[in-house]
Amino acid sequence: MVTTVRKYKDREYRAHLLRHSYREDGKVKKETLGNITVLGDELVAVVRAGLQGKQVGVIDALLPPVRSRPHGHVRAIARTMERLGFARLLASRSSRERSIIQALVAQRVLSPGSKLACTRKWHASSVADVFGVADVRVDEVFDAMDWLSARQAAIEGRLAKRHLTAGTPLLFDLSSSYVEGKHNEL
Repeated sequence: MVTTVRKYKDREYRAHLLRHSYREDGKVKKETLGNITVLGDELVAVVRAGLQGKQVGVIDALLPPVRSRPHGHVRAIARTMERLGFARLLASRSSRERSIIQALVAQRVLSPGSKLACTRKWHASSVADVFGVADVRVDEVFDAMDWLSARQAAIEGRLAKRHLTAGTPLLFDLSSSYVEGKHNEL
């Protein structure tokens, strides 16, 4: 922070500027981020002390520390889910289970892991807030999985209707299956 003093006629003008110094091509350059003169000398002194790392009781009381969580990637996934009609694919009406499943899918896209690991990672980003599941309990996650399982056939039918036409080849992922023998029913 820099305070500049300028005299004009018999008056003195002070400007308190927030500045950022950086190097470019071996030369020190300064960029003015903002003019905080309007705050007055007392608040400017408090800001200056805070920037110097000193404990400032007034600021600590007025501006309690808050945390920011990553949100852009969560919003991108939520928007993609909206465009794909993912929520309506799961169920036509909004429900707690549908929100939990959406949050699980979003979290697994962001950071693959088990269902339980997903619920632990929700609070590291804005997933829990975006899908309204910040207060979810583990047993609710398992209930939502049962809810999803009961709708599996209907969801598969909607997907088939949306994406398949007669004669479209289908490929099955059997990578997690284990088969032995000379004849396979599949």
